[in-house]
Amino acid sequence: MKLFFDFDEDEGQGDGNQLELAKLIAQIKNLDVGEVALLRRILREIEKWKEGR
Repeated sequence: MKLFFDFDEDEGQGDGNQLELAKLIAQIKNLDVGEVALLRRILREIEKWKEGR
């Protein structure tokens, strides 16, 4: 089964970043379907913004 978020140990900025990611994942698990859809739209907009910098 593929996890929604799949991070390698080498990715990120150390243990602090891994802890923050774990907290975010815990929050996401508590969202309803509509909130997850909203989060996906927000993340897509962030990706577009990053590409345009």
